[in-house]
Amino acid sequence: MKKNYFSLLLTTLVGVFLFTACGGGGGDAGPSSADLLTAKTWTISSVIDETNSGTDVTSSFASKTAKFNTDNTYTHNLGSTTETGTYSFGGNTLSLTPSSGTPYAATFTNVTVTDSQLTFKVTITNAKTGDVTYAVTMTGS
Repeated sequence: MKKNYFSLLLTTLVGVFLFTACGGGGGDAGPSSADLLTAKTWTISSVIDETNSGTDVTSSFASKTAKFNTDNTYTHNLGSTTETGTYSFGGNTLSLTPSSGTPYAATFTNVTVTDSQLTFKVTITNAKTGDVTYAVTMTGS
C-alpha cells in the first residue's frame, strides 16, 4: 500500500511540476505595439501608390526616417527638412500632428508593427489629382 501511495504522490508531483513549468501561455505576451513603435528608428523601404495601379514610388521617399518617442512626440526626417510634432497611436491607427509651421496632419490606418517592420496606409488629398492612397513599409534599426 505504501508503494502505491508513493507512486501516486510522485506521479502527482511530476504532473504539477510539468504543468507549472510549461506556463500554460499565461505569461508575458511580449512588448506592446506602442513599445515596438518607440523602440526603433523607422526607415522607408517600400511605398506603393495603390490609387494608380499599384505603382512603386519608393524612390521618391528614399532615406526618409521617422522616430517615435515614448512621450508621444515624433521626428520625421524628410531629407532636406525635419518635421516634428506629436502623435497618438491606438488600435491600428496612428495620427500625426505636426508642430506649428508644418503644412499638414496625417492619419495612418491599417497600422501593424513588429520588432523589425512598420506597415500602414495613408491617404493624401491633393486638390489637383484627388485622393491618393499609399501602402508604406518601413524597417526598424
